[in-house]
Amino acid sequence: MSIRATTARRERTRAHARRDILESSARVFARRGYAAATLAELARAAGYAAPSLYRYFGSKEEIFASLLALVTAEVEEAFEAPVDRTLPLPERLASLLARLHRVAEGRGEVLDLLAAQVEEGERQAQLQRLLEGWLQKHVGRRELRVPQPLAARVMAGVLLALRYDRGRTGSDPGPIAQLAADLILHGVSA
Repeated sequence: MSIRATTARRERTRAHARRDILESSARVFARRGYAAATLAELARAAGYAAPSLYRYFGSKEEIFASLLALVTAEVEEAFEAPVDRTLPLPERLASLLARLHRVAEGRGEVLDLLAAQVEEGERQAQLQRLLEGWLQKHVGRRELRVPQPLAARVMAGVLLALRYDRGRTGSDPGPIAQLAADLILHGVSA
């Protein structure tokens, strides 16, 4: 086997181990909170001795920062997925919202923990920026009756409200995405 193939295999193994540590750490952070979680607990949850974690991460802070980067990338991927511009706006929007819902359901506790580290206004502003970028790429100006920045602000508010009301809306992304798209596009009147 060549040195290049061995190095590539070693890097894949290292990346897989890092991912496993992040996944198990996400559960610990969600259950215990960032401050209360210890490196020993993170290691134990991942099936390592605490000193072994240092081969992959330098500290609890680095694990948390890497977890934040992982979840952020997953959210951004939802916004970057291809969109069929031939579909009507409600269907395009529902598709985005279904992708976001799947990320939120899979990472709900971690998203809540990460959100707790950010001021509420900044959380909405971050989501609003992502939504505005999506609108600029995938929605014609004539498809909205308000400016895109305002539409993005309203969308962010509705999505955050539904996120914290998830106990009553269920977990199937289809109906939730349709509900959110309908609220965003048509409001609450009958």
